[in-house]
Amino acid sequence: MTSGTDFVHRRTGFVALIAVGLGLPLAGCQKTTTTQETPSGTTTTTTTTTYNTPTMPALSASASAMAKEAMAGASQALNKAEDKLDNGALTAKVKTALLTAADVKAMQIDVDSKDGVVTLIGTQETAAAVERAAAVARGTDGVASVENRLTVKAP
Repeated sequence: MTSGTDFVHRRTGFVALIAVGLGLPLAGCQKTTTTQETPSGTTTTTTTTTYNTPTMPALSASASAMAKEAMAGASQALNKAEDKLDNGALTAKVKTALLTAADVKAMQIDVDSKDGVVTLIGTQETAAAVERAAAVARGTDGVASVENRLTVKAP
């Protein structure tokens, strides 16, 4: 069980931590006790000094510009990542559609996609299978166009 004073000390530290994190000014004090031996006896003097911590300064113009530049870079990186995810999802959808087509040997087809353009690369047993694979790809939701680089295997 925690004693009441432990709780007060932790709570005080927590409040101070929040105040510092928010950039709020904190007041502090320093207590100094001095003891002197004099011919007439011992003299003890206690001095308390109060001081304020400064608030956090505003960002300088260069720091603000750097922060804006970093945010713009992060935004571009997120857009690129989103594009890659979209391209990957489209590639997976086309590959899945090809796997379900009975007259197409999907394992012999490499599928790539970029911005809705799907490229099929590989070989098939017949010209009909080549055309069927392209038709399946074109019929997949999200495909804008198909670049068919499939060839017929030589007998």
